[in-house]
Amino acid sequence: MAAASLDEWQRAQDAGRLADYEKKYGLTAESPVSEWEGHDPEQLTADASRRSGKPPADRSQPVPVDPSVLRSSWHHLGMAAALPRTIRAVDTEQLLDLEQEATALGFSQRLPADWLRQHTTAGATHYLFPALEHHLSHRPEVSPQWRCQLLMTVMTGDQVLSLLDVLPATFDELLENLDAASKADIANRVERAQSLREWAEQLTAEASPERGPRN
Repeated sequence: MAAASLDEWQRAQDAGRLADYEKKYGLTAESPVSEWEGHDPEQLTADASRRSGKPPADRSQPVPVDPSVLRSSWHHLGMAAALPRTIRAVDTEQLLDLEQEATALGFSQRLPADWLRQHTTAGATHYLFPALEHHLSHRPEVSPQWRCQLLMTVMTGDQVLSLLDVLPATFDELLENLDAASKADIANRVERAQSLREWAEQLTAEASPERGPRN
């Protein structure tokens, strides 16, 4: 079974049932690469449609409006920024800064800085993939936040999946340093990655004195 949407994930998170939800469904599927920023699909003209054998679009029917387009328009009007469909790479020092900002602002998805220092290396690279807009009606001064999937490289060299809430302005300041092919590769790694909780449990089990040596 697979999770149906990020809305279901959000409801599980708000209800405190995220662990049970992810155990049952796994991590919520992301939007395809074709929906990321910079994607410019070619429109199919009537002539091209006849050559391809595909019928032209029925203009007599209402055309669904992509909410991301509306959000982009709102952004230009000074309203909420659109959720970016992209990935940013950061080093460990940058990740520590992001985690410390999240802690200072009281965001719900973050990791302790001391834990990060203990379980990552200075030269590691980590990746942030905005997954949904997280709104706090009681704290409009820090709303919305980008709830990012965090593909983190830990001390063992494994890449594990966590979450991190980031302010839109903070995310926008991160350097756009990946090409489309790299983003597609990282998105595939996100889908296959072990969760941070699973990795930590495995690490604890392997360190247990009751566990026999590997063959």
